[in-house]
Amino acid sequence: MKQIFFDPFFEFDFLRHALLACWLLSFSSVPLGLFMSYRRLSLTGDSLSHAILPGIALGFWFYGLSIPAMTIGGLIAGFIIVLISNWSSKISLLKEDSTLAVTYLLALALGVFLVSIKGSPLDLFHFLFGNILSIDSESILYLGLATLLILTLLFIIYEPLKILTVDFEFAQFLKIKTNLIHILFMTLVVLNLVISFRVLGTLLSVGELIIPAITARLFFQRFSSQVIGGILISLASCFVGLLLSFHYNYPSGPTLILSMGVFFVFGLFRRWIHEG
Repeated sequence: MKQIFFDPFFEFDFLRHALLACWLLSFSSVPLGLFMSYRRLSLTGDSLSHAILPGIALGFWFYGLSIPAMTIGGLIAGFIIVLISNWSSKISLLKEDSTLAVTYLLALALGVFLVSIKGSPLDLFHFLFGNILSIDSESILYLGLATLLILTLLFIIYEPLKILTVDFEFAQFLKIKTNLIHILFMTLVVLNLVISFRVLGTLLSVGELIIPAITARLFFQRFSSQVIGGILISLASCFVGLLLSFHYNYPSGPTLILSMGVFFVFGLFRRWIHEG
């Protein structure tokens, strides 16, 4: 038992680093994912995960595989997309999700174009799907600091964000700056996706943001319980996914996300049996 479940993480640094990176992301991803779920913005997270690619690609263009450069580039790109979609929805009859869909598709195409010109097919693959087994100690420290920053800022805007999520009109009545809170929240989502891309890539990073959070809603009623339950689901999925990847030589990122999907399917069956 110990040889199968625990020895790989003690013997191999790359596997231990990968697990720590995924666990760190779990703590910031689940609370953000729950708010996105309650605000019906789950698919928006998918759009933003693609929208950050041009900024990451430009950071790669000028500074190579520099984590700070690609992080800053991705954060700027995502923030610009949020502002553009928010602004264009106000000056047109289109809703924000419609304008975001157009801008993210253009951003994704531009990002793939830039990476393809500057890098190799392998670089493009890692940008899109991550390279979780290449995480080193420096990356772990970077992820830890970024996670702490996200949780701190989320704690600061928690009360107005909660009111905005539950009742938009009441938030306006209380003179809460709803547009500012929305942009700040979406900026935190972008930051979380940017720090996730090295681990899971721009295409899969939204999986850890959304799946455990939605799965937790199938098991728990209170928001605090959903946060704790979602984090535990994410932690367990990362552990199981990496073990399966190691023992059976499966691709790490997809296996990890599919492990989260197993918990989701189990939650659906549980709810179906309970309500049936």
